[in-house]
Amino acid sequence: MKFIITSFIMSQFKILLALALALAAAGAQSWTLQQCIDHAKLQNISIKQQRVSVAQAELDVSDAKAALC
Repeated sequence: MKFIITSFIMSQFKILLALALALAAAGAQSWTLQQCIDHAKLQNISIKQQRVSVAQAELDVSDAKAALC
């Protein structure tokens, strides 16, 4: 009996998951190549790390200039 209930719950879960994925796909928009590139640039972890490195280097330069005065 326990196996039947568990199996039923899993089948219901799979149906709900499939429905949710179908609804999400229906609401998805098409992107242009430029939109894809822009999104990739914003989300790329290497680019984010480089931006942080540049900001840190700028602070280091500022600190070094302040230390000379």
